[in-house]
Amino acid sequence: VAFHGGTLKWSERDHVDAGTRSMRFEQIHGDMAELCGEWRASHDADFTTLEFAASFDLGMPAVAEILDPIATSAFTSTITSVLKGLLGPQITIDTIPTGAVAR
Repeated sequence: VAFHGGTLKWSERDHVDAGTRSMRFEQIHGDMAELCGEWRASHDADFTTLEFAASFDLGMPAVAEILDPIATSAFTSTITSVLKGLLGPQITIDTIPTGAVAR
């Protein structure tokens, strides 16, 4: 993820649950103190929804109030680019900031 003039990198462990159409992930090593989240897919007669949620800790509590919103924006931008690259520019992306994305 491009972040603040650099790149956040990590390796993750994925836990796929085909029955619930979901995948949980957790950082096993990388640039952040902590990163975990989930992808979840659902489908109805009209369209497919793909949800992404993540929680992270950059490990810098003194500047978290400043950097966490920048990191959240970087994640959102990267996920949007990946999804449009995979599924095409015609897809609709709705973002729902929660304030609980970063911790």
